Amino acid sequence: CLLGFLSFSEICARQISDRRTFIAAVRLVNLTVLAFGMITNIAGFDLSALWNLSDFANIVMVCCNLPLLYLGFGRVQKAFANFEGQKSHFSSEVIGEQVPVWDAQPE
Repeated sequence: CLLGFLSFSEICARQISDRRTFIAAVRLVNLTVLAFGMITNIAGFDLSALWNLSDFANIVMVCCNLPLLYLGFGRVQKAFANFEGQKSHFSSEVIGEQVPVWDAQPE
């Protein structure tokens, strides 16, 4: 599970930037957090405050994402209907919005 989170954070970092220094900084932060967690666990420290902070951060993320999911649901329905019907190639016309990424021709 932990290795999965570490690799996921690096994949996300590569989506943000391909610069080697940025990826190295993300790896360094990952290793620092990993070492901190191991040392505090071995030392027997109580990390309940840290877990509470983590839970709060997750709640904030949910509060940010729920309205966005609601706003995008119509677009998802149109895209899913296009997929189920195996109609034409998916493009901006299906959704009714101009998005250059969706209009790219498949290679």
